[in-house]
Amino acid sequence: MVGPGAIVWILSVATGVVAEKIAVTQDPSTIAATEGDTVIIPCSHNATDQVWANDWFKRATNGTYVSNYTGQYRGRVFRFKAPDAPATDMDASIQLNNVRFNDSGLYVCRVTTLWSEAYGTGTYLTVNGKISVTIRMLIVALLVLLEGCIVLVIMLLVRQSHRDKRKRYRSVKTHTSRFRDRFFPAVIRQLNHPTTTTEQC
Repeated sequence: MVGPGAIVWILSVATGVVAEKIAVTQDPSTIAATEGDTVIIPCSHNATDQVWANDWFKRATNGTYVSNYTGQYRGRVFRFKAPDAPATDMDASIQLNNVRFNDSGLYVCRVTTLWSEAYGTGTYLTVNGKISVTIRMLIVALLVLLEGCIVLVIMLLVRQSHRDKRKRYRSVKTHTSRFRDRFFPAVIRQLNHPTTTTEQC
């Protein structure tokens, strides 16, 4: 089976028409969503010739065809057109409704005119399950709780350290007082009442 690209090349050679070089832009390159959301997968081009088709593929240029009538996308894919889009619309974006976890992947846009075709570089869609959002919130709460526990432990250790220092200070002070009370009175008594010795002849 001859593909669209081969047909375009054959027609251009047969008629001698120089094919227009199309630039297809997909920006942003990544999109994140949650299951059940509606997302817009962007695609624009600069084709001045009449556009025959805007096609989308998942994973690669020859990957799963993304259409409102095929596979897992049935009834969920629509051409997106901004309300203020000009008459010469060069927007090939699509709207994907009720996204699912297995919709995650790379989406590539193809624009085909009478003489040319071109592909975008792709937009990677990441669909997070609703349970994933709940788990992330739980993890954040646990991290906040853990941080609070760490701060509390540090405060208790600092307080205990201060208590130990005060105990050591009181202990040294007590020993000093006891030494003073025992030693100095004895020295004073010794000075006031010196021991006299008598020699016998």
